[in-house]
Order: sequence, then structure tokens, then C-alpha cells
Amino acid sequence: MKKVLLVAVVSLGLLAGSVSSVNATSDWGNAIPIPALIGLNTGGDAQGTSVSCASAGNCAVTGHYDNGVGEQGFVVNQTGGTWGNAIPIPALIGLNTGNGAQGNSVSCASVGNCAVTGYYEDGDGEQGFVVNQTGGTWGNAIPIPALIGLNTGGDAQGNSVSCASVGNCAVTGYYEDGDGGQGFVVNQTGGMWGNAIAIPALIGLNTGGDAQGTSVSCASAGNCAVTGHYDNGVGEQGFV
Repeated sequence: MKKVLLVAVVSLGLLAGSVSSVNATSDWGNAIPIPALIGLNTGGDAQGTSVSCASAGNCAVTGHYDNGVGEQGFVVNQTGGTWGNAIPIPALIGLNTGNGAQGNSVSCASVGNCAVTGYYEDGDGEQGFVVNQTGGTWGNAIPIPALIGLNTGGDAQGNSVSCASVGNCAVTGYYEDGDGGQGFVVNQTGGMWGNAIAIPALIGLNTGGDAQGTSVSCASAGNCAVTGHYDNGVGEQGFV
């Protein structure tokens, strides 16, 4: 079944670039198709997977579409209450030789300054990526540094991203090694992404070989928290 993707906007005094009267409880506006996404989605399989708003009427969405060859990642920005056109995540199609990519999570520190993480597929399996928007312009997607080296089993994704300020973000997700699925974290500091590392001490807990970081939140640069799960041989357990 083909899917048509819609986005909903909140009318809290600002809807489609105009001011409207609302009650004390906010009113939801009408869902609309993400502009230009239907044109990209020739294969009929698109979704918005994550949204982040830096301020009222200034948001970003990421997700995936099918271009008839396979799944690709997209981003789209709302500026001043108006949604722009969805675009392919720059440089991701070049990485995505296996035609299986998606933006999983987006976080905006301020208007026009966002980050996205997700996954793509190459000849060695699924890999994690990050991409930054700076001053309203999306840069090129890059493989998460050092994650490919950890990901000997060929199954990795960036699940969640959080940006405390412009150029200071963190990502968590998972990779696969010889012992199964493991959780990782990686930090961006001053605009530079560091190397992904295994979440400290999680491998010791994860005797059943099924762990991942599912969500990250940063209160300020270098002060973040991650949660997710691991398998202790009895079943899945939660961690922080």
C-alpha cells in the first residue's frame, strides 16, 4: 500500500506565516503533505520520522522516501511558519550504495542550526551517519567517525541526536560486533564530530548480545544522558 506523508503544524498564534487567534489551549492546524516530498517519492514509501522546533514556526523534519531504486533520507525546514521543500539529505545518496537510508532523529539548537542522524547501507551493511545544518544550509552527510571500525557485523544506526547549542551535539545508537548488538555514543564539540565509542561498561552488562542507546538528551555542551536497553541473558533490561 502506498503511503502519502503529511505534516501537522501547531497553531499557537502562528500558522503558515500568519498570526491567528487561539484559545489558552493551543489549536492544531490542518495536516498537509510535506512540500515536494511526493515528487521525490516515486516508489511510494515515505515517512517523517522525527521533528524538532527551535522556536515557534521554525522547525525541521527528517525521514525517508523511496525514489524507485530504494529508500533515501530527506530533510525539510519550516521558517517563519512556512514549510519549505523537502530535499534529499546532501551526499547521503552517494554513501547509500545499498539503497536503504533514513534520517532517524533531528535536533535543532537554534533556527537554522540542526543535526540529523540515521543510517545508510553500503557494501558492508548498515552504517550510521550524521549531518549538520549551519546558518540555514545543510552540509554533507558523513559516516559517524570510527563507527564503521566498531561495526564489524554490518548493522549500525544513529538512533537519536540532541544539540545543546550550535555545534555541540551528541548521538547514540547501536552497532554489531562479534558478540551481537552494542550501544555507542559520539559527541560533537565546537562543530567537530569526535569518534564513536562503546557506551562505557554496557558491554559487560550485555551478556546476551543485544544492546542499543535509544535516546539522548543534552542539557548543555558535554552534559548529556542516554537511555536504552541491553540483554543480560535472561531478557532485555533498561540502562542509563
